[in-house]
Amino acid sequence: MHTVIVGGGFAGVKTALELAKRRTGKITLISDKPYFLYHAALYATATGSNPEESAIDLADIFADYNSVNIVKDTIIALDPARNMVISKKGSYVYDTLVLALGSVTSFLDTSGIQGSSFGVKTLEEIHKFHQHIKNEMIKDRHLDKNYVIVGGGPTGVELAGVLAPYIQKVTQKHMLKRARVHVQLVEAKNRLLPALSKSASSIIKQRLEKIGVKVILGRRVRSFDRTHITLDGRKIPTKTVIWTAGQEINPFFKNNPEYFDITESGKVVVNPYLEAYRDIYVLGDCAEVKGSGTAPAALRMGTYLAKHLERKLVGSPLRPYRPRRSPVTIPVGDNWAYVECLNIYTKGRLGHVMRRRFELSAYRQILPESQARAAWSAHNIKNMSE
Repeated sequence: MHTVIVGGGFAGVKTALELAKRRTGKITLISDKPYFLYHAALYATATGSNPEESAIDLADIFADYNSVNIVKDTIIALDPARNMVISKKGSYVYDTLVLALGSVTSFLDTSGIQGSSFGVKTLEEIHKFHQHIKNEMIKDRHLDKNYVIVGGGPTGVELAGVLAPYIQKVTQKHMLKRARVHVQLVEAKNRLLPALSKSASSIIKQRLEKIGVKVILGRRVRSFDRTHITLDGRKIPTKTVIWTAGQEINPFFKNNPEYFDITESGKVVVNPYLEAYRDIYVLGDCAEVKGSGTAPAALRMGTYLAKHLERKLVGSPLRPYRPRRSPVTIPVGDNWAYVECLNIYTKGRLGHVMRRRFELSAYRQILPESQARAAWSAHNIKNMSE
């Protein structure tokens, strides 16, 4: 059996690893990047941490698995009649196709944002943002007066929690002008993290404010002209806007509508076995599955699908995918996190310790033990410095 997997994130990598362990046949892993990106460490990279903490070479992950062929490529079309996926470099014939493409940034038709704001979804975007801060420190000798993060979801909250202490540290260390620098987090809804409980939103908002983040709620961003960002009824002078507010499914699915049904919420319809079309499975952020969009869910989908394909190969009874509720972990600054599991929550230092244990578990699922511990140990936002 030849399984073609597209996507080098948690779902794609986990599926490839589990299939390789089960020796189900040849595996081709296609990714537009030669590395696996761990987003939990990526926000620390934005403020000066070693990028190796967030990017792990795919070749290192699969060094012990000869059945996995890693290809740097981008797919553009499908031909299911011939069991073929077409890419920029050529084509690949498959017995089973796994699409774990991940979501992409949506700018929500906001004037001036695309091309003028900074993103934090890729290593290249992170480097660009970090270089912007370095240029302000070295060339201009002063920081922007306002750093505006748009989007009060997990990404925006985590980034604000990292950025505010970092800005304070570099301002003091380099004795920069404009000592009164503000990190502002803007959310269009009336509370942060609307998917969580109101009490969780309140606790996290209080923590952000304690470490110096100004939280602005209930105001939608209307435009950005590189000097000011305009909200409902308010303008903020800034040259630095970091956009985390919107995401949508990979455009590949919308570009191939004859094979994929898209729900009103903008995700791909899959059957109980995560199959979207004959022998084509969709995993991760883009699948219309309860709980999708998190690393634990992606890992669970990858493990399930490998078992499902093995069962299918040997003729065993098939079992549907059963989503489980994943723990919620939101770090906010040094040595502090909010953790919620089975309707029980903790916060602060204990939450940070629990968060770190969850991260180690995630690393262990894609790396050998020694490498997992090394990567996990390297990811420590407390040690960030410029």
